[in-house]
Amino acid sequence: MGKIKNGFVTGPVGPVTYRKDGDQQIIQSRPGKGNTNMSEVTMEFASSFSIASALGSNIRECFQKSINGWYEGKIVNQLNGLLNTIVTQCRDVKTQKLSYDEYSFKKLAGFEFNPTSALGKQIGFDVQTQWLSGQLKVTIPRIHLPLQLKFPAGVNRCELCFSLGIMRPQEGYRLQYPERRSMVVLKHQPETEETVFTFNVPEGCLYLLTLGLRYITQRGNTETLFNSKTFNPVGILEAYLVPGIYSGEDGLEWIDMPRVKIN
Repeated sequence: MGKIKNGFVTGPVGPVTYRKDGDQQIIQSRPGKGNTNMSEVTMEFASSFSIASALGSNIRECFQKSINGWYEGKIVNQLNGLLNTIVTQCRDVKTQKLSYDEYSFKKLAGFEFNPTSALGKQIGFDVQTQWLSGQLKVTIPRIHLPLQLKFPAGVNRCELCFSLGIMRPQEGYRLQYPERRSMVVLKHQPETEETVFTFNVPEGCLYLLTLGLRYITQRGNTETLFNSKTFNPVGILEAYLVPGIYSGEDGLEWIDMPRVKIN
C-alpha cells in the first residue's frame, strides 16, 4: 500500500511502485509473477503521474506572480506527489478511467509553497467562501492585531494578496492569469473591517484560491519589500470543482494544459 511522507509517495500502488530518489519521485513497474502482463494497467498508472506532474507545473505557472519564484525546491515534488495521489484516487478501479467530482481536489487546501515561512504560521483567522450563481464570494473577517496577523520586526505594512486560478482539468485548459484582489493592513491598526471580494467562476471549472502575504517597510515615500526567497508566505486556501458543465458562453480566453486532458 502506498504512503505519503514529506510530499513523496512510496510503496506499491496497483501495478506500480513509487519510491524517493533524492529530491525526485520515481515510478516503476511492480514485479509480476510468472508471465503476468500488466502493461496496459501500468501505463494507466504512469499516465496518472504524467497528468499530476503537468497539473503541478500549471499550478506553479498560474500563481507565479504570487510565488515570485520564491518557493522551496522540494515543494515541486511535494505538489506532484499530492496531485498524483488525487489523480490516482479518481481512477475507476475496474475501468481505470479518470473522472473528477467537486471534492476531488480538496486535498490541495492548506498546501504551502514555502513551509518554513508558512502562511498558517502568520495568520490566525479563517477566510470564508461561498459559490452561488457563477460567483465566488470571499469573506475576510475582522482581523485583530497583533494576535491574528504577525508582522516581522521592522515591518509596518502587509498586503493580503488573494489570487484565483481557474482550470478545466477534464478538457486540459486553464486561464493564463489568475484574478487578483488585495487589501492592506497596517501594523498599528487594532483591527480591520470585514472585507468581501467576489470572483466570477463558471460551472464545470476548478478554482484554486491562494493567499500570499506581502510585507513592506514604509518610511515616508520609500517602500522596501521584506519578502525574499527564504520568507514568502503563500498557500492554497481552497480547491473546488464547481458542479455542472462549462458552457463556453462567457468569452474567457483559455490556454492549453498539455498532458492534462482526460477526455
